[in-house]
Amino acid sequence: MLQTLATEEEGPPDGVSTAVSRFKNEVRPSMVGSRVYHQTPLLDLKEPTPWLVLEYATQDSGRTGGQLFRTSAVGDSTYVFRPRGMDFGKTYRVKLMNTGQAVEISGSRLLLEGIAVSIENPMGSEMLILHAVVRCSRSRFTTAVSSLSGTRGG
Repeated sequence: MLQTLATEEEGPPDGVSTAVSRFKNEVRPSMVGSRVYHQTPLLDLKEPTPWLVLEYATQDSGRTGGQLFRTSAVGDSTYVFRPRGMDFGKTYRVKLMNTGQAVEISGSRLLLEGIAVSIENPMGSEMLILHAVVRCSRSRFTTAVSSLSGTRGG
């Protein structure tokens, strides 16, 4: 039996709205005008290969999206993702989209050590979204608040 599409009154199937919103707000900003890094070599179509990994990094190194696909049961189930589009001097919030877990890691650590991503099931995937963390120093914050309120910061 064919699955019918939802009508406008019914709305989209469960999870579709969330996926579309996630793409628009978290994935697409990393892809528009980005630098593309192929983390894995070209896939050999005659032999099974364990991974296909792509990275999309913004020109300013402020945001990166990593897509990891485990393409077969061959090889290790853990891939060490070392993003190339990062800045050594920045700190990044790394979010694993399947679990929603997030951690802050320095750009230098990401570039040198990477982050281990395990995908146990062949044909499984994971997406990482990395955002540069913007820290505001207290003096800048005080000055900005003071200028808004009309007082002098100190």
